[in-house]
Amino acid sequence: METVPDPKIINPRDAILKVTSATICGSDLHIYNGYIPTMEPGDIIGHEFMGEIVDIGNEVKKLKKGDRVLKGEVDPSAVFTHHLPLTEAKHGFELFNQRKEHCIKVRLQP
Repeated sequence: METVPDPKIINPRDAILKVTSATICGSDLHIYNGYIPTMEPGDIIGHEFMGEIVDIGNEVKKLKKGDRVLKGEVDPSAVFTHHLPLTEAKHGFELFNQRKEHCIKVRLQP
């Protein structure tokens, strides 16, 4: 367990979610069963979630505070699973903070 700063809107297209439910998926089971040797005890798994939007940037038009969303409507798993190799997942937070104009970032509020 570690303390991290509260999420803040940085980019006008950012959204902050309060996660209300989360679970693991098949790729997480590969990690759990040791098929991803770069993962270490304490690494965070589980990217299937739903939650409530608690804040949005001023360029977000299709969502509003209080909306309930599922993974898929806002797809942060792309950062950690599909577009970022699992071997780099440990560094996802660092990579996540590197601003890229072609990326849509979503910060999760636990």
